[in-house]
Amino acid sequence: MDLALGNFKDAINKYNKALEINPKDARTWKNLAQCYYDIGKNKKAFSCLDQALSINPELIEAILTKAGMLRDIKKSPLNAVELYDQAMNIATQTGFDMSSIFYQKSLSFFQADKTLDAISTIKDGLIYFPGDFYLTNLKLSILAQRWSTDTILTEMAIHDFSQQLEEYPDDIEAKKILAEIFLKNNDTKNFEDTIKSCLEQYELPYCLDDLIDHNIESIFIFIKNIDKIHKYRKNSNLCGELFSIYELNIAHANEIQFHFDILYADLYTKIATKLNKNNFLNILDKHLLSGIEVSKPVSRILSKHQSSKIKSKEEIADNIAYLITSIPEITIGEISRQIGHAAGILGYDSSLLDTNIDTSKKINDWFALSVEPIIIGANETYKVFKE
Repeated sequence: MDLALGNFKDAINKYNKALEINPKDARTWKNLAQCYYDIGKNKKAFSCLDQALSINPELIEAILTKAGMLRDIKKSPLNAVELYDQAMNIATQTGFDMSSIFYQKSLSFFQADKTLDAISTIKDGLIYFPGDFYLTNLKLSILAQRWSTDTILTEMAIHDFSQQLEEYPDDIEAKKILAEIFLKNNDTKNFEDTIKSCLEQYELPYCLDDLIDHNIESIFIFIKNIDKIHKYRKNSNLCGELFSIYELNIAHANEIQFHFDILYADLYTKIATKLNKNNFLNILDKHLLSGIEVSKPVSRILSKHQSSKIKSKEEIADNIAYLITSIPEITIGEISRQIGHAAGILGYDSSLLDTNIDTSKKINDWFALSVEPIIIGANETYKVFKE
């Protein structure tokens, strides 16, 4: 940092000496402005740009630099648009590359909440520069953020993201956005087709029927984090564990894992936006409680599986005891793995995590929670065997 600052100071000294010799050199004033901007001296940067443009009003590099500073420093994106228009007129006459001007002008409209103007400018740019990577991606980014604000933008988003998938069939972000749009539009068929495509892409062992018992919000959180779930399941194959340890058939094992995958998606969403050393324990506490709730469907699935295998009443007591003690092992174990994995991939300091947990007065309460799934498991198991 000191070296970089020193380099800028050397450059500033050189430009000032050059201006002593030729104070009418507009490009040197522009370069000096850039140096001041790079070290955060914005007032001096603006002054140098004004000086450059007073000497040469058509120095396009100075116009573009000033436009960017007006937008980003003074938060005046519409004033920046005026300068980008001026730069375009000059570029048309001089052959200056206009693609970057279209991009910056569109971005300025977007920051001014002139979304339709931003899209219109991008379209104009794509006429001159068909398929331009930066303009195309800016358009998709704007549509991803603003499609819900206008029906025109919604229709445009459906068209553009569908087109994106034709060219890049594995673009999961495009699928997520389309799923959200179809969900809001009550377009059940396209919503289900998009979800099916997401499941197939990541080879997750679920079908649409698995989603029926869950509310729309949970399903949407699952789809929005499906790539994160896929990465998690590479290291934590709960379905395989249930199959090998508890001899569950694949359908029942998948059903249990799906409940926990929705839980993981919700946890990842919370951690990604809120995780820090002060609130981690609170997030952990809530996630543990949510996990305990999953004990209910897990208990019923396990109980139904076991009840179908029992051939005599004498086996019932042993099976009930086995199931009840298995519930906390499954739920608490899976929840612990979820917390560790999500925190790890988001860069949370694992040693700090352990310290926070060790020094927390909640630790005994968390261990006591293992009683809850036992009680839940007992109740659900009794209901199933009674049936």
